[in-house]
Amino acid sequence: PAGVAEDVEQKRFRQLLAATVDLDGSTGRLVLQDMKTAVKNNDILAFGRSLMLLQEKNRAAMQSAGVSPLDVPPENQTVLNLMEKMGAFARGQLLTGYGCYALVEGGLSARNLKAAIQSQVGALNGMVVLTLADNRGAHVVVRQGQSLKDNKINPIRMNPTAKNS
Repeated sequence: PAGVAEDVEQKRFRQLLAATVDLDGSTGRLVLQDMKTAVKNNDILAFGRSLMLLQEKNRAAMQSAGVSPLDVPPENQTVLNLMEKMGAFARGQLLTGYGCYALVEGGLSARNLKAAIQSQVGALNGMVVLTLADNRGAHVVVRQGQSLKDNKINPIRMNPTAKNS
């Protein structure tokens, strides 16, 4: 937004890091148990709820440390409303600046949301970044012979005769 200092994100990131001492004791459990379990079970609804709760815990820690929350500009509120309308499981304005985030399921939903936001903010009023993730979890692919080329996974070559030290 107009009138915002260039270093606002750097300053708020430092403030967020400093405020971690004010996080309540359940935050670790939220990340290590609830969010990890949601990822393991491929439960995007639970992960979204946990992500929103983590955002609130961080916001409360920053306020406890004397850092006021940033105002949500009207254009951001419009984008957040659009994210909710399009089914985002989690959404919000970053604690470190004026960017917004959303969690949706599926590439098509993500691309549709990106297009809708771009249409809303216009070509010159913001940048929309789309990051696709696949929660198939860790897996091993074993290939025989020279067929190590895959259009989805870069091959990891391991020496099966090497000994762990």
